[in-house]
Amino acid sequence: MNRFEKEAPTWDEAPQRKVLTSAITNALFDAIHLTKNQLALDYGAGTGLITLEIAQKVKHIVAMDSSVGMLGVLKEKIQHYQIPNISTELLDLEKSTLDRHFDVIFSSMTMHHIDEPLKLINVFMDALNPNGILAIADLDTESGHFHADNNGVKHFGFDRAIWEKRFLEMGLSNVHTQTAYTFQKETPNGTKETFSIFLIWGFHMVKYTHTFGEAHS
Repeated sequence: MNRFEKEAPTWDEAPQRKVLTSAITNALFDAIHLTKNQLALDYGAGTGLITLEIAQKVKHIVAMDSSVGMLGVLKEKIQHYQIPNISTELLDLEKSTLDRHFDVIFSSMTMHHIDEPLKLINVFMDALNPNGILAIADLDTESGHFHADNNGVKHFGFDRAIWEKRFLEMGLSNVHTQTAYTFQKETPNGTKETFSIFLIWGFHMVKYTHTFGEAHS
């Protein structure tokens, strides 16, 4: 059992996680205008802390994750609150592709768990409608101390400038980045370090062609 399956039942109980997801959600809503005619995808949705907020602003949102346990918690919320415009889907996009298109694709704190995140961005681009929006939130480059257990962590954050360049190369327009949240956290070695989360977004304004080569994040 991986850590996400194990931690799913108590995932929402961490106070810092709620603060972090709230900050990311606020930054997303400040940056992007969501409307009731949009179909959205939240990849790496987990227990739906952000999905539930986005659902209030769009026509429908697909909460997609590779964890049965995480989506199980979200399904309980959907049933309890009788939310009609959220559907869940168990899918690992490192092994599969998307078979439909979306107006908004969002992912939060997922990319540092992905072996080749820029290839996943390529999958998102292929599934993004013209004039669609792609937005990603994740860690700035860090020391490797953000997680108490780095099992399953593939990257110690990212250089946001590289991501901005890649977004532009992949055909996104009006690409912007901002700091969504900065905070101090006690690390496994007992010291306190400052970590920051960036939000990057861009608009798929035109059809594009590209070839994907190996890139370093």
